Amino acid sequence: MIDNSKEYSSNDEMEYSSSDEINNSSNDELSFLRNKKEYILCAALRRKEPKKEVLGLPNDLPYIEIGLRHFDIRDRFPGEVSMKIDDQGFLTSHGRFVSRKEAEKIAKECGQVTDMIGGILTSEDLY
Repeated sequence: MIDNSKEYSSNDEMEYSSSDEINNSSNDELSFLRNKKEYILCAALRRKEPKKEVLGLPNDLPYIEIGLRHFDIRDRFPGEVSMKIDDQGFLTSHGRFVSRKEAEKIAKECGQVTDMIGGILTSEDLY
């Protein structure tokens, strides 16, 4: 939980657990993350520059923007996100950015999608 009573400046350093620490943790609260099948959460676009204020998190969030639809993300962050096909993808339940192709495989394996509108996975196929 975030301590809202403390004021942070941009110079404050915050420590984050590494992915290895999370994966090797014996904490019962984190064990469900290691054992749960990965699924697709939402659409994501890669940022042109990472968000420096959250660098060090044990996931891909500093490098992407997320939303319900790819065009929604593009419209909310003009000039900040890439629209190259390789930079369009999805955020998974494990905090990973994956390509549309890898997201399709994950979504099919966990039963999120059976039929697709076109030849490539879109957020409309998921929700």
